[in-house]
Amino acid sequence: MKGNPLDFPLVVKEYTGMVYSLAWRILGNKDDTMDAVQETFSKLYHNRHKFSKESSLKNWIYTIGINTARDIYRKRKRKKEVQDVEYYTDSKSHTNPKELENKLFAAKLIEILPLELRIVIVLHYLEDKSIEEIASFLDISESLVKVRLYRARKTMLSEYEASCEHEDF
Repeated sequence: MKGNPLDFPLVVKEYTGMVYSLAWRILGNKDDTMDAVQETFSKLYHNRHKFSKESSLKNWIYTIGINTARDIYRKRKRKKEVQDVEYYTDSKSHTNPKELENKLFAAKLIEILPLELRIVIVLHYLEDKSIEEIASFLDISESLVKVRLYRARKTMLSEYEASCEHEDF
């Protein structure tokens, strides 16, 4: 019964890690992430009757998770600060200081992006999702996904170049 929305405990067990990772990368702090995970599965449970067995359960959960994280982010309406190094790194890996510094810098560049650009960057580069999958999750065209990726990379590059100008060498 793997993936059967009627077997809710199994679905929660199988997809909690995926939802947590996604929400963590969008929201960046544990409290909001835990709220997003709980709310995602609550929505999933209450709307399980709407699930079409012809579609992918994983994609449906991704879509609910993205929308939930987006809602929490918008409710927060505050500039978030880097709250935990674990947000930017795999806590199980032993990262050298330079690699950690690079990951933190990249994460700070992602943090400055508007939410809609941040979501496509997170999905494409951190969650390793294709343009087609992202378009499906967000219910937008593939062209719009490409435009958002372009804008996000351009914004991040501008910020990177500005930060390089301010460094003393």
